[in-house]
Amino acid sequence: MALARAFIRNPGGRALLVVGVFLLAFEIWIALTAPQKIDPAVLAAAQTEGSANVVVELNFAPESYHFLFLQDYGRISGSSDEGVRLRRVSLENLQALARAYWIKGIKPLE
Repeated sequence: MALARAFIRNPGGRALLVVGVFLLAFEIWIALTAPQKIDPAVLAAAQTEGSANVVVELNFAPESYHFLFLQDYGRISGSSDEGVRLRRVSLENLQALARAYWIKGIKPLE
């Protein structure tokens, strides 16, 4: 108890505690919003076929960083105004993609 009290009284300890609270809040927010980003048709296709072809929607034009990030989750087959097209994205990768805060949504590729 004395160690916790000393930690909180220290300015560095308080700063670390505040950062920890913000990180925890961010992780909770990601966990709550991620499932809503995946279109139900994409989820169904990935569950039945093992993978799905998707359009990863962004609120901005994708740059090289985004292509490099996305290629770890599926095969990039181009981009358009609506987002980046990915093929053969597994269910696990869909869930991991949805956790990226900068991804607006994951829709089926038509």
